[in-house]
Amino acid sequence: MIIYTPHITPRFSYTCEVIFRYILNLDYKITREESEASSAHISYTLAPVAKASWIKPCGLMEDSGVSFPHPEVRIERDRHFLFSDDTPLGFDVFSAVFWMISRYEEYAPSSLDEHGRFHVGNALAYQKGFLNYPVVQFWTKYLAEFIQKIYPDFRFSLPPFKQTVTVDVDHAFAFRGKPIKRQIAATFRDLVTFKWGWLIKRIEFYSGKRDPFASYDYIHKTCAKHQADEIYFLLAGNYGSYDKNVPCTSQCMQELGKKLASYAQVGMHPSYGSYGNLAQIAEEKKRIEFLTAKEVFQSRQHFLRFTFPQTAEQLLKVNIREDFSLGFADASGFRAGMAISFPFYNLHTESKTDLLLTPFSYMDGTLNEHQKLTTLEAKEVVTQLKNTVREFGGNFISIWHNHSLSETQHWKGWRRVFEHSLNV
Repeated sequence: MIIYTPHITPRFSYTCEVIFRYILNLDYKITREESEASSAHISYTLAPVAKASWIKPCGLMEDSGVSFPHPEVRIERDRHFLFSDDTPLGFDVFSAVFWMISRYEEYAPSSLDEHGRFHVGNALAYQKGFLNYPVVQFWTKYLAEFIQKIYPDFRFSLPPFKQTVTVDVDHAFAFRGKPIKRQIAATFRDLVTFKWGWLIKRIEFYSGKRDPFASYDYIHKTCAKHQADEIYFLLAGNYGSYDKNVPCTSQCMQELGKKLASYAQVGMHPSYGSYGNLAQIAEEKKRIEFLTAKEVFQSRQHFLRFTFPQTAEQLLKVNIREDFSLGFADASGFRAGMAISFPFYNLHTESKTDLLLTPFSYMDGTLNEHQKLTTLEAKEVVTQLKNTVREFGGNFISIWHNHSLSETQHWKGWRRVFEHSLNV
């Protein structure tokens, strides 16, 4: 695959790498040599060149910073296109892909939600109705099929399908391992708020029954049955309003960390209180490495508090190499239009980095707590998302929590959704 363009910029090189290597798994060469233009499969030029598939640049690839105008959306046959033009392909696919995967819109000033996050309502994909499918992978397939019409011998393949269950361990146990003062305060709270069911669970635990949040064996067996990978993200922050996990110093937490690390990947779950605090992130990483006796290189932000590029820059400084925060808390779907991992591009430094961004498709709390779906409705959403990932290829990643699979409180019946997600 030869791509000819007079201007090879960091943005263009990065976008080509994602399209041709990460998605299509093709060998390719970018050239600015006019002598090679006649043999190019793609020309990224203002005017057509020989037989090559012509893509007309709109200017975003040569630009820098975040001053480029917001793209308009063209809808054709229920599919969405950015940076449309009058060429045979119909749009600048390189700019469209770059705009989505760089999270260009998240660098621009916008209203944030109560947790300081980019709000899903500000996302173009949500506003225009294409958040629920991996639009970047659709555009890439569309481009490959366009090239194939001009070069019939051209062959490409889509990424293989796989599924991964990721588990955020915000509350490792409901009762076990928590300091006595917290246990007494929680028991008193159950009494004054008339939470009799939960009080009974508490008494049963103190009488020798299993902690209700200890769903780890169930998760492991279910994932093994359906050949799904498992990744656990452990919260190891200091106690606070949004950080209430069992202390890392407790014996049960240390046992859990080593147990999980014996059969699954374990990453860090930077606490709510660590947001923007590099020293605290580094400390929490050390705690997880102590718990697991292994190096930690994967991460997901607690509450999905991820800001471009600041959060990525801090993760790189503590030697995190893969982040799993790319999605929204309030809506399911594909925040960057992708269902595969890809490298983070920093728009402030105009450079590709060593941090991989790995998107997820849905989160349990989105379906139950934010959207208030029934288990039947949740199954329908999961089925649609999974079928979409199957169509375009990639990793169907879900976020669950050990406590959401406890069959207690407002999570009764949600194991059926979990099993459906793996089995459908």
